[in-house]
Amino acid sequence: MQLTLLKCKLHRACVTHSELEYEGSCAIDEHLLQLAGIREYEQIQIYNVTNGERFTTYAICAESGSRVISVNGAAAHKAAPGDRVIICAYAAMDEAEAKAFRPSLVYLDEHPTLRCFGLLATSGTLQSRMFEAKFEPEGLTILTCERSVQDSRVMEAIYAVKMGESLDRPRRLVREAAIHLLERGAQAIIAGCTEIPLVLREGDLPVPVIDPTWNLARAAVRCALAPVPQLGARRSCYKDRG
Repeated sequence: MQLTLLKCKLHRACVTHSELEYEGSCAIDEHLLQLAGIREYEQIQIYNVTNGERFTTYAICAESGSRVISVNGAAAHKAAPGDRVIICAYAAMDEAEAKAFRPSLVYLDEHPTLRCFGLLATSGTLQSRMFEAKFEPEGLTILTCERSVQDSRVMEAIYAVKMGESLDRPRRLVREAAIHLLERGAQAIIAGCTEIPLVLREGDLPVPVIDPTWNLARAAVRCALAPVPQLGARRSCYKDRG
């Protein structure tokens, strides 16, 4: 039996253009397409949060970094500049694939002032300050658990996962640690070691859950599959296409 699951989404993207006379499609900043894992010409579903419209089209690339979301052709009747939309792509898979699958969720302007991140990781990772080394120069704050919570919740959960215990207890422990960080002011949670995402996933908390290992794996796959760039070649913008 084949199941249809959410593959990826761009959540609350802001429509920048509405081009009625342009051939049907939705032009999306190429960087956003790569973040979400949406291929050019892939079918997408668009849900307009502003006016309630829902429609199907396909994605084309707009200039990387432009933040362009241009609804083109007949669909331009269903969206206007400034509208907030959710852009989704779906995939068919069997039950075995579905059990291990996780969608790629990209939040746009949903949390525009994210400056403080709670870190759940091993004590060794916390001592290395590897996350602080990258975040703090950007003006971002990393929060960690108090020592008692780190030992009794985070490390206890990590050891339980490593030992192959049922995930119910480590899931509860990690959630308690995450709530502790939220109470201290964290606006998102970083799952900073490979065991944490097994018991804490996107949707488990009222804030984003960031999985660096998952993002690294997706980036590695994109690099491996990317064509070798040609000297002097330039990727055309959707506006250049007849």
